[in-house]
Amino acid sequence: MVGILLMTICTGLHLWKLPRRRINIADWREAKKWFAVIEFGIWFFVYVVTVPIIGYLFATLIFMPSLSYRMGYRTRTPLLWSVAFGFGTVVLFKSFLSVKIPGGLIYEYLPSALRSFFILNF
Repeated sequence: MVGILLMTICTGLHLWKLPRRRINIADWREAKKWFAVIEFGIWFFVYVVTVPIIGYLFATLIFMPSLSYRMGYRTRTPLLWSVAFGFGTVVLFKSFLSVKIPGGLIYEYLPSALRSFFILNF
């Protein structure tokens, strides 16, 4: 909480001083870093909204390689590792740790036995 307050005060002071001087290259670099923070916050928000719709497994298997690709890992091996890590994370949280995450709405279209399996494990 103190860090957020301090960051808000420093940002306010920076913006207060900004009209008195010209924008330089350091300001653009800082704005790019802030945009990256906001962008990944938006990615996380979309992930959280998507989980109840398509399910934890499918959302994780879509977002893990997407974020890996966004971070610059463009070859096949890191993308496959991100899929494997995402699948392992889902299995760990749902099966071994028994974390209760609601099943996706897409699971309703599966046959009953398969639907209950996906809701319980994925």
